Amino acid sequence: MRDDRSRQSTPADDDAPDGPGRPGRPGGARGADAPDAPGGPGGPGGPGGPGGPGGPALPGATRRPDDFDEAVALLEESVRLSAPDDPGLAGRLTLLSSALRRRYQAHRDLSDLNDAIARCEEALLRPVKDESERTELKISLGSLLESRAFRSGDAEDAAASVAAYESASAHCPVGSPEHGRLLFGLGTALLTRYECTGSVQDMDSAIERLAQAVGHQPGGGAEHAERLARLSWALRLRYGRTEERADLEAALGYAYTAFTVTPPDHPDRPDRASDLGGAMCDFHQRTGQPDFLETGIGLLEQAAAAGADRTVSLHRLGAALHRRYDTQGLPADLDRAVAALTAAVQAADPGSMSLLASLSGLATALHARALRPGAVSAAADLDRAAGYLETVLAAMPAGRPATGTSASSLASVLSDRHARGGAADDRAKAILWGVRAWEEEGADADVRITAAFVVARMLAAEDPDRAADLAEAAIGLLPQLASLYAYRADRQAMVARLGGSTGTAAALVLGARRGTARQRAERAFLALESGRSVLLGHALGTRGDLAELSRTESDLVRRFKEVRDQVENPVPDGFPPVGDSEIAAEAGWRARTAGEQRRRAAELADLTQQVKARLGGFGKPPTLDEACAEAAEGAVVMLNVSALRSDALLLTREDITSVRLAALTPESVTEQVSAFREAVDTVATTEDFEVLATAQDVMATVLEWLWDGVAEPVLTALGHTEQPGDDEPWPRLWWAPGGVLGMLPLHAAGHRTGPAGRRVLDRVISSYTPTLRALRHAREQARRQGTGPVAHHALLVAMPLTPGLPGDGPLSQALEEVARVRDHFSEVTFLCTPEVGTDPPADGAAVRSEVLSRLPGITVAHFACHGTTDTTDPSQSRLLLHDHQHSPLTVQDLLPAELSSARLAYLSACGSASATVGGGLRDEAIHLASAFQLVGFPHVIGSLWDIHDPTAATVADAFYAALRNGSAPLDTDRAAWALHRAVRGLRDGTDLPGPYDRTRNPYLWASYLHTGA
Repeated sequence: MRDDRSRQSTPADDDAPDGPGRPGRPGGARGADAPDAPGGPGGPGGPGGPGGPGGPALPGATRRPDDFDEAVALLEESVRLSAPDDPGLAGRLTLLSSALRRRYQAHRDLSDLNDAIARCEEALLRPVKDESERTELKISLGSLLESRAFRSGDAEDAAASVAAYESASAHCPVGSPEHGRLLFGLGTALLTRYECTGSVQDMDSAIERLAQAVGHQPGGGAEHAERLARLSWALRLRYGRTEERADLEAALGYAYTAFTVTPPDHPDRPDRASDLGGAMCDFHQRTGQPDFLETGIGLLEQAAAAGADRTVSLHRLGAALHRRYDTQGLPADLDRAVAALTAAVQAADPGSMSLLASLSGLATALHARALRPGAVSAAADLDRAAGYLETVLAAMPAGRPATGTSASSLASVLSDRHARGGAADDRAKAILWGVRAWEEEGADADVRITAAFVVARMLAAEDPDRAADLAEAAIGLLPQLASLYAYRADRQAMVARLGGSTGTAAALVLGARRGTARQRAERAFLALESGRSVLLGHALGTRGDLAELSRTESDLVRRFKEVRDQVENPVPDGFPPVGDSEIAAEAGWRARTAGEQRRRAAELADLTQQVKARLGGFGKPPTLDEACAEAAEGAVVMLNVSALRSDALLLTREDITSVRLAALTPESVTEQVSAFREAVDTVATTEDFEVLATAQDVMATVLEWLWDGVAEPVLTALGHTEQPGDDEPWPRLWWAPGGVLGMLPLHAAGHRTGPAGRRVLDRVISSYTPTLRALRHAREQARRQGTGPVAHHALLVAMPLTPGLPGDGPLSQALEEVARVRDHFSEVTFLCTPEVGTDPPADGAAVRSEVLSRLPGITVAHFACHGTTDTTDPSQSRLLLHDHQHSPLTVQDLLPAELSSARLAYLSACGSASATVGGGLRDEAIHLASAFQLVGFPHVIGSLWDIHDPTAATVADAFYAALRNGSAPLDTDRAAWALHRAVRGLRDGTDLPGPYDRTRNPYLWASYLHTGA
């Protein structure tokens, strides 16, 4: 996957787009062009041979150019004078090949490498002393071909290199030194073939072979360090494609170990410093931890100054400085990045993939500098960036995975140059290159999606139908892309990077000309349904009713559930060792753990297909007809805010229509949300009456804006124009806000004063759902568990004190709330803070393990505690139980649960239904309320901000009382109506004396919401 810096090049190997500049090559004491010296006994690199132990050094050791020429000339003469049937000819050809390789390493003349390959191939045609010598020759040929493939990007050379190593393996004894060299060479060749073709299978095989090579030669030494460094690079390259954090962590561990085991005075030390610096910068990009970036840049600067491979180290340094500019905004960093990347270009071999990579990186930096506010050389920088990328694409071998990335980058540069009055044909060329990137099936999906949207935005005014088609197709890739990730956190990182695309696609579809208004609304609905809540949709795709299948294929269902739970909440076997001395072992543990998780994910994909083959509708999103059927109980309103246009899609039993919301723009929504959230925080913390009154007024003003711009146009279009009469049933409505708008209480929109009924609460019963698919899942759960009133077993959890919070975070009314809720149930399990005495006594401590073990046996769960939303990793949002500091109950912990009897979860906790505040995950609805819904609770009561403690017990008591119809047992199917009644009562002050109400104090009542069926 890619760093979306200015929609540019790199793939995220900031080391080099498309992977050039692998650690140690070219250059260093042991150039990576020669993973191990060729030759068998008596030959180059063999015992007693030139370059081997006990033998004289080849001329390369003296670094005198005329020595290389003299050696090659002498060996050429020796070969020329040899008879064709001379038994020593193969050995002489091998020596000549080795000398030519050494001269190539010194001068980088490609003709020397070509001649070395030809001589090695010729040696293989001659008689040899034994099979071991032939094996050594094949290893040498494999190494030479890999060097040429790495430089030129030739896929045929890469394939021939792999074939040579594989042929050598047939006669290479396992456990021998030669076998270790073969594993290392084969892993390197597979890695190079991956870089040429993009074959993920080659990538995985390369890492497996390199790991075996590392294990073949444990301990220290420069050769072991080189193997560690190569494995580290391979893992980073795979991370660049999959963004699996475990790969990056393992890569960092291997790079650190390679650096520490290389002596400070060893010639390879600068290269190992460069490797570690690059890995640390990658780790910063994933985690945002600034120390890693600063240390990484320091290592890269030292490496470049100390003689590390210039192309690699300068490219890495330039990319790291560019990254620091992105995070800190210092213009000098970007200027230094341009200088370092320019030097990397100058140091690269002519025609090499390293040159193309450095040109691409330089173009990226120039593009960013042109977009810098106040840039004085913007036009010249854009011209240079476009020229470099055109050069890259003209020289790029066919089928190279980086082609799509470079084409997308060029489209972006040309688009920006066009916007600044560039060449007349810039726009047409930008569209051409963007379409090429989109159509490049070998490119990563996120690169293709980014390119599609660059083109769609340019086409929106002139050819809106084509723009809509492109955007629609791009959004269709999102669910497929999510399925490629073994870890939920990695799926989150992917979705965050592409956040916002779905809204743009829906806006483009609604703005198209082709088709009827209904058809455009239908297409927009399907785009939003596909591109929103991708992570939730991925989880829903593995859940459904398996009862019928269990009766006939119980083994399949058992294994499916087992693997699904392992994938959703992986628990690795064993634990990593700790301590710097065992960092390499820990890196290996992380790599093995990641590999096992990938295998589980692949098995889950296969099992899911088997289940779908037997249950046709399992895991599939609803069709439009099915969606309209889900709207039989009330309309579903999908809101979409985009810079292009904003709309509400109204799904009813009969039809789907759209309503234009002209007052909504991304800027206005962001402004109102910021004002509202700031006011919420002020009310929660201030003790100043005037400040409090002002903040409450701000909240009420935003709710009026929300009524005018969203709620009233929607309700009017649906025919909900006045408050229902006393004997009339209240209509229901499900909001699917998406994005930043989901941070506002749509159900509370309305005016403080004026005619009655100018408030959502006075016209409809509101519920929420992230997508229609999630609503359908909740209703399926409700149907499986039956409808109507039943006897309930409730789990009640109270945290009057919370360790780790200031003053133990007292909730003075938590026990009162639970006591009042308890009166509504005949069977209760009560968990509480251990230090607090209760009457009656608690049944256990309110800790993670107790809650998870009790959930499967209950129908209602009620939590009176603190909660927190993790805005950077929403799957780590949590309820703060007694052991939250070391064993938190998170969203991810809930995912493996499958609760067959669950009906209602009431989360009287802070922000339990709050959307993610930052990043690109605003459309994902990853919070505690959605997690409880996913694991089996059809109805969930949550909150958008801190529950006001003194009124929490009042609302909870009123809610449960409203679930009961007369003397009958509680009916959880009345949950939405019960919450609506309780919240209206709190707002209208039914518990207050005289004429007082809380209409002007929305902080107290507007936070509560119902999600689900």
